[in-house]
Amino acid sequence: KPSELVQSWGTFTPDSVNLMDLAKLRPIALKIVEEVNFDG
Repeated sequence: KPSELVQSWGTFTPDSVNLMDLAKLRPIALKIVEEVNFDG
């Protein structure tokens, strides 16, 4: 059973996104981050 603190966060709803599909987009995401100088 989760602790009281964890229970206070509410109901957990897992994301339906496949992490392998998401990982395939990482190179594009990094390029965009660099292009807009997101990290300053």
